[in-house]
Amino acid sequence: MDSDNHATIIQKARAYENEYSGTALPELMLLSSNTVDSLAPYLLLESVEQGYPLKPWVGPFNQFEQVLYDTGSAVWQKNLHGIWLHLRLEDVYPDLVEAYYREGPGAVRSTFDELLDRLDALITGFRERTSATLLVSNFHSPLRLSFNIFDANQDQGLVYLISELNRRLASLCTRSADTHVFDLAGLVERLGREAWDDPRLYYMARMGFSQRVLRPLANRLVRSFAAARRTSAKVLVFDLDNTLWGGVLGDDGIEGIKIGGDYPGNIFADIQRAALALRAQGYLLAIASKNDRELVLQAFQEHPDMLLKEDDFSSIHCHWEPKTISLPHIADELNLGLDSFVFIDDNPVERNMVRSALPDVRVMELPPEPWNYLAALLNFPGLDRPRLSSEDLQRADMYQQEAKRTRTRSQVSSMEEFLSGLEMKATVGTMNRTTEERIFQLINKTNQFNLTTRRHSLDTLRRFAQQDSAEVFWLRLVDRFGELGLIAVGIVIEEQPQIWGIDTFLMSCRVMNREIESSFLAYVTSQLRNRGAKELRGYYSPTKRNHIVRDFYSEQGFDAVENRASGERVFRLVLAETQVPVWAGFIEQTTRPNVRKFHA
Repeated sequence: MDSDNHATIIQKARAYENEYSGTALPELMLLSSNTVDSLAPYLLLESVEQGYPLKPWVGPFNQFEQVLYDTGSAVWQKNLHGIWLHLRLEDVYPDLVEAYYREGPGAVRSTFDELLDRLDALITGFRERTSATLLVSNFHSPLRLSFNIFDANQDQGLVYLISELNRRLASLCTRSADTHVFDLAGLVERLGREAWDDPRLYYMARMGFSQRVLRPLANRLVRSFAAARRTSAKVLVFDLDNTLWGGVLGDDGIEGIKIGGDYPGNIFADIQRAALALRAQGYLLAIASKNDRELVLQAFQEHPDMLLKEDDFSSIHCHWEPKTISLPHIADELNLGLDSFVFIDDNPVERNMVRSALPDVRVMELPPEPWNYLAALLNFPGLDRPRLSSEDLQRADMYQQEAKRTRTRSQVSSMEEFLSGLEMKATVGTMNRTTEERIFQLINKTNQFNLTTRRHSLDTLRRFAQQDSAEVFWLRLVDRFGELGLIAVGIVIEEQPQIWGIDTFLMSCRVMNREIESSFLAYVTSQLRNRGAKELRGYYSPTKRNHIVRDFYSEQGFDAVENRASGERVFRLVLAETQVPVWAGFIEQTTRPNVRKFHA
């Protein structure tokens, strides 16, 4: 983020407006209880510079409810991509502080109950009208109305009541599809209350923030919308020397590298702590280093202050070949695309080589001063993730388990022996509130084993789940090495009476080549037969990444019936004539409704 002044920002934004004048950019609607017009050029600038161009649209001042309830408003005809709903306590309840001291905490809680009801109605109304991502600002203390410096000394003080309000707002947002809290309170704390506030702009123009915070505010908003609409990175590939530790291992030896203790070792200890925290959130860690592998492994084992251990990494490539060779090898090992990689290296030459040779890889630009490395890592946009599923939290351990499976496979003589030895058990069922986030995540990030690659919003998935003419199925897998999580999704829609189409059929690449897909298809087919279906249609839409499933339906006994001009192929299975085989032999009914288990 640069230090351009306001006039320069406006000039750059106008240049971008001209550049994109003939492009139908997705629109970002700003609805606020205070004036936010000056934020629009900053949002345009940030969105373009982050590679995510958006067209900001500022709603009428303090009329968010009028916009929502005016069904004839032109806003609902716009190409809405996102909505920022920004209410400030001092705008909606200007007498809040006075009421607190006059009537006590109970009155404030009642006021906040009313505010949450109001927000609940707004969120519900937006969700009925648009599938755009909705960000709702949380609340900071009223900047000009807090008189008591000992407010935090009272367990029922305003500071704690507002924190309680923000927790309840977070709970409210998690209940609604693609609706997230925008942490405005955290941004105010980060930048400082005095930097945030400008009394002159507030009293003269009803602006709720100073001009100097417009750029960081715009940056956070664009990052938040981008994170909600795009998949985050999956793999962090680290260099070692002067990146995960200070010094050069080959020159300084294990005892000479710097980790922990005083400066500069304390810098690298914090970077290792951050890497472990990211691993705990489901990011895979890998190493691409020009080093002797045996010496590196010895360092992880023997250095007394080493926080990261060999087992924390899903892939380790230490040799003297270029890193542009290491990264594709790591991608092959993990069965992930390079577009899910983040490369972290202190050497600008190495970074530029990777940028040039592997443009899909996201390269983190580290500052020249190592004390700023941690901030660069923690503020990298590619790591933004709005919500964490249980599978996210388990992903790194799942990949460690996968390494054990790979070793087991190398020790057996046949695929049948390998699959039998895994002792797989798969639970299947239909989407509900506990599985919808993971299903939404899989649908919007799975590329290889994905027959149609159709991306559906969470709202659309919920509508499918509620309709009699549609169903969203899932499969969860476990084997003797551990839990693999929810790894397959199938969506079927009744296209004509007794004729159903497979809108979506996908599976995580982590479980390919296990024949699970046949079992899952058999389950889906049996459910449709039970509902009186006579015919099932499957669709294959080719992409750059899904060629491995080109012949899937033919292999499952479907007949090819049509090749469309778009490249999509249509297949048909007459259910009365054909039985899709169930790999492993049988299906067992469980006590839970609408859920069954496969045993292998």
